[in-house]
Amino acid sequence: MAKNSGWGKRRLFLICLFISFLAWFAVKMSKNYQQTYDFAIEFTNLPNGKEITSQSDTMISINFESQGVYLLPLEFRKKVLEVDYDAICTPTQKKCRHIVINKEQLANYIAEYYPSFPENMQILNRINIALTIDPKQEHTEQ
Repeated sequence: MAKNSGWGKRRLFLICLFISFLAWFAVKMSKNYQQTYDFAIEFTNLPNGKEITSQSDTMISINFESQGVYLLPLEFRKKVLEVDYDAICTPTQKKCRHIVINKEQLANYIAEYYPSFPENMQILNRINIALTIDPKQEHTEQ
């Protein structure tokens, strides 16, 4: 009989310990935090037969300020921003071979196409991403 009551006390202790951990975690995640992440920039949806032959910046630093519960998913997320060329470029830009995407364009794109990101974000780089779009080169084997 004494054996069972000892196990019951241990089990009660572990349950209380687990509940206290959950309470501590909930309090920590409700606080505001500021965190900076570096993301690689990859352009997708290029016009048929075209490729990027030059890109000035391939990385971007973004500072987020939000409750821990909203920042936690970013810790486990792949740190790549896939940017849809067709969506981010203006009609005028699409007609040009050399394109400059400014910080505001990129911030607006992220806000629209990455709704899971916390709202309070700031791009830290003073960037203008310069792209050169050329026809794809056919690779021939010799």
